[in-house]
Amino acid sequence: MASISSERLKRMCKLKYSMNVLRIITEPDSDMPDLEFDASDLEMEIKNESLHCQQLSVFQPSRLEVVEGATVHLPCVFNTTQSQQRYVGIPVWKKGSSAAATVFEDRTLQARLSKADDEDFASKGDASLYLSNVTETDSDVYYCEVEVMGAGKASGNGTTLLIKSKHRNHRSRMERSGVPCRKESCEEMYILSVVRLSFTALLSVCMIVLVYVVCQHSL
Repeated sequence: MASISSERLKRMCKLKYSMNVLRIITEPDSDMPDLEFDASDLEMEIKNESLHCQQLSVFQPSRLEVVEGATVHLPCVFNTTQSQQRYVGIPVWKKGSSAAATVFEDRTLQARLSKADDEDFASKGDASLYLSNVTETDSDVYYCEVEVMGAGKASGNGTTLLIKSKHRNHRSRMERSGVPCRKESCEEMYILSVVRLSFTALLSVCMIVLVYVVCQHSL
């Protein structure tokens, strides 16, 4: 069998395997004819070399913020350098690290998780994840990983999910609990305190003057 360099194989964009025969269909502008090889021999020639002709890209938003109790949509879409009518593959989501176990193995998340349906994955490249009834403990970085037949595996850069408490907008409760207020709220409280103190001081002065006048009149 004639030896073919891995670089030339990487430039060929269609591989068809049937029984024990691998057929390589070259691009129209290639100077090489279509070739057929015994699959086992070809494997020996190019072992440890990647034959993926397509490049897979995965996209995620960098950050999302939602209020606790809501259902959050973690978007994840992917595409390849060559158009496909339908994608065949597997989406995987991980929490905290791209090397962590999948979120569907996390007992605190399992019952609240759902993903984009298979049809959306196959036809639209949608690998989104949905997490319902979120709590503050769900705040973390979520990584989307996709493996597509003929294009390999790729991961997104991760989405930082921040869950906000429902009670954070109730400043009076927070102040009573000792939680520091926002700068604007503190300034407003300071102004009100100054006004109250000024009014109290003025009232005290008036009372003193009134008492003095009454006493002088009595004498």
